[in-house]
Amino acid sequence: MHTVLSHGIVDLRNSIQRNERSLRVLQEVRAAMASTLGSGPHDMSQARHALVDEVEFLTATLSEVNAEVLDLRTALDSSRWALDTAHAERDGTHDLLQEAQESLRSLEQGQHDLQEQRDEAQARLNDQQAELRDLTSRLTAQTEKATELGRRVQ
Repeated sequence: MHTVLSHGIVDLRNSIQRNERSLRVLQEVRAAMASTLGSGPHDMSQARHALVDEVEFLTATLSEVNAEVLDLRTALDSSRWALDTAHAERDGTHDLLQEAQESLRSLEQGQHDLQEQRDEAQARLNDQQAELRDLTSRLTAQTEKATELGRRVQ
């Protein structure tokens, strides 16, 4: 979105500059026409009418150009606002991403710690089971001896 808005802003600026150049050309044409008026009474009347027509045309064109420049500047301001909004959203998204990455690292560390605790508990359980088997074996042997002694006593 940032790239699209940046290109839009550049296009708007270029269009404003073209319109301003057109306006300068029109003003130069107006000045040139004023300087080329003939000096005779007949030439003056025709030139005056041509100049009045040209001035009216240039005035209308100037109004259109000014309206277009205003529209382009409004669009440029709007694009700047949209670009600023896009930057703010990008920054917010970046902050959220960093928080998510930190949470992920914390969860991974917690998972690692739990695996270590599970492994330690499993090792203790294995040791206790081995000890229980050993005790069971000794108890069985002692029970057999006691049974044998009991038979001998009878």
